[in-house]
Amino acid sequence: MLLLDTSVVIAYLDREDRANAAAIAVVEGLVRSGRNPALISVLTVTEVLVGPARSGDRTLYGEIVEFLTQLPGLRLHDVGFAVAERAAILRARHRLRAIDAVIVATGLAAGAGRIVSNDRDWSARLPASEIGASVVLLDDHLPFS
Repeated sequence: MLLLDTSVVIAYLDREDRANAAAIAVVEGLVRSGRNPALISVLTVTEVLVGPARSGDRTLYGEIVEFLTQLPGLRLHDVGFAVAERAAILRARHRLRAIDAVIVATGLAAGAGRIVSNDRDWSARLPASEIGASVVLLDDHLPFS
């Protein structure tokens, strides 16, 4: 199981993002194909929808909501007490921002073995030996063709 960080979803949706091709490979080649189920935190939904909500583009907003809720192989994961508690421990031990700690805790609570991100800080602060999952960075696979 993969946890997709907000940076991956944004890179997938934004054709101008330098990591777009790598994000497409993850989403299309791994998730949509059924090879690797994935999840996102509901906080990722919040982060991804800010731009379209700010722009007022209702069509784009609707397309992104459809993508987030209908993509085969992708499920949304809520934040409950167990995730919030785990996020607090991650913040205390690894000095993550609150939203990042909640997103990572969401994946760990759901059993994700890989955290796909483009946040280099995560790979430096979250050793697999301590959190039980490895951080995979899109940038480490660029240029991607």
